[in-house]
Amino acid sequence: MRPSDGPDDGSWMTLAGRRECVACSCNGHSDQCDPVDGVCLNCQHNTEGSNCEICSPGYYGDATSGEPYGCLQCPCLNLDPLQNNIITCYQRERDVVCLCPEGHEGDRCER
Repeated sequence: MRPSDGPDDGSWMTLAGRRECVACSCNGHSDQCDPVDGVCLNCQHNTEGSNCEICSPGYYGDATSGEPYGCLQCPCLNLDPLQNNIITCYQRERDVVCLCPEGHEGDRCER
């Protein structure tokens, strides 16, 4: 990897007295990062964050696993798809817990 190759080759450059290549740290969800600060660009697989380390809203799991399916879609009922309401969830041990909007309840916000 050469620093002159730029961010498209999965590296970024630091200018701390000399030029050197450092691999992007995007948890396997992007191979592009900002050439100045190393922030990951175009996170894939339903991830976000400066290192693609967080599951996007509406998804749960472990974005740091490096697996393309580390973030899975929440199994919660989408109450009004026209409103684009994203119901969030999180994993607690083996269960997925939906965070239901006001006025709804149930394991999947179905009531």
